[in-house]
Amino acid sequence: MNKCRIENPNNKEVRDCKFRTTETLTKLWAKIKMPESITLSLIILVIMGIGIGFTLLYLWLITRFEWKAIAFFIGYIIVFKGLQSLIGKNKNKILKIFDFIVSLPMGITMISFKLMFPSITILTSYICLGVYAFGIPMLGVKSLDYLFKLNISWETLLFIALAVGSIVSVYGTRLIHWVIKEHSPLKNWENHKYEAVKTELALYVISKNNINFFIYLAYFTYLSISGLMQIQYNEPLITINVDGAILKAFLVFIAFSNMVSKSKDVEIKAKPLLSKIIRLMTTHDK
Repeated sequence: MNKCRIENPNNKEVRDCKFRTTETLTKLWAKIKMPESITLSLIILVIMGIGIGFTLLYLWLITRFEWKAIAFFIGYIIVFKGLQSLIGKNKNKILKIFDFIVSLPMGITMISFKLMFPSITILTSYICLGVYAFGIPMLGVKSLDYLFKLNISWETLLFIALAVGSIVSVYGTRLIHWVIKEHSPLKNWENHKYEAVKTELALYVISKNNINFFIYLAYFTYLSISGLMQIQYNEPLITINVDGAILKAFLVFIAFSNMVSKSKDVEIKAKPLLSKIIRLMTTHDK
């Protein structure tokens, strides 16, 4: 095999070797076939990442500059609209260049809003899920505690909210979907075409299987870190009672999931059981 001599980069042999190396790498890259699912997942992650990035950027600008950022944006819109009406169909090249420069921030803003929209919709769907599945049980328990002076501890409240919320999130998806479609910011008001697509996206990402996966992932992550802290440093991740409440909530969720799964194997059916009960009640010796 011939080796490239790098002493003289202008040498023809060296240039030929570099070309062959580049050609080989290009062919190798072309042979690498990435599965379609991975490619699509990467595209989704890029869109979500950019959308979340722009969302955080705008939130930072608003919190950092407060009313100044809003006033600047409104002022820019006024100037932009004024220039658009002033220039109109004028064919002057200088004005066209100036119009392009002034329009550039607006174009970037519109593109960023389009990228932010899916990310905000998905995040809002999970926020609604958290409020309806976890927040309402916690509020209900807190109300009972206040009305009947039950003196329920914070850890008990956390345990009940996590256990009930996890179960409702996975096994009450029809109820959650109905609430989101009818009583949430993601409702399709039928005022714009995109509203139906927005609602469809929101319901798709909070399907039963998706939520089930994310709940297991959340419990797995927390309990792994908590277990490591307990074994390595003999310290809880938050507090002993809070770690215990989260662990017990996960065990209740697993027990309920297994109960639902095993209920399909139960051999007692209502109709044959009722028939046998009635026969037992009505059968007598002569």
